Amino acid sequence: MKFHVYKGVFIFLILPYIIFVLLFVLSGHLETAKNLLIIPTLYALVVIITLVKAVRYKYENNFETKGAKEEMAVSFISLTPWVSLPVIDYFNSGQVVEATTTNTGFLLLLGLHLKQHIRKVKAEHQRLIESEEQLSQWNEKLQAEVDKRTREIERLSIDERILQSCKQYQLTAREREIARLICRGSSYKQIAESLFIAERTVTKHVQNIFDKVKVSSKLELLNKLGIVPIN
Repeated sequence: MKFHVYKGVFIFLILPYIIFVLLFVLSGHLETAKNLLIIPTLYALVVIITLVKAVRYKYENNFETKGAKEEMAVSFISLTPWVSLPVIDYFNSGQVVEATTTNTGFLLLLGLHLKQHIRKVKAEHQRLIESEEQLSQWNEKLQAEVDKRTREIERLSIDERILQSCKQYQLTAREREIARLICRGSSYKQIAESLFIAERTVTKHVQNIFDKVKVSSKLELLNKLGIVPIN
């Protein structure tokens, strides 16, 4: 196809046209000049064969696909005026036949190009919608991750405040851990399972915490430590 684009058009179309004009001007006989019209006609047939081979190569000899059929149709219709005009002029078929053939070919070609353009616009629109949906999903995931990290930071901040408050009451490491779990809303049973100790041991530690902090209930402990229950 590169040959046709860069050389073939000039050699077999433009050059014969120039020669056609020169012969007509020099000889004054249209019939003599018309014989050159066979060159672009034959060249059009060569281009058609080349296009068929190119489409066959592109679609791996599979002409059943919609894309292959449309590409072949566009190729043949686009060449119809080119092939028909020299033949019509050579046989003097008249301007009506010439106008009908060329206009029909151009209209069909325009229709196919419009159809392909509309399909391309629809495909781009669909890709845009899919991109927006994907971006929306990414935003939701990002927001969920930000919320998760924020809660973790808040939880760490609260844990730090709990530990700082416990230090002033000289609680042991075990008592501080139990106090932290109490602030999280854990029950004695849950604390025991979490620390792998007996529930009665948890009760004893809690009583020691109450004595050191000078409170008599979980709510008073939370207020004394300056912590609200963590859900």
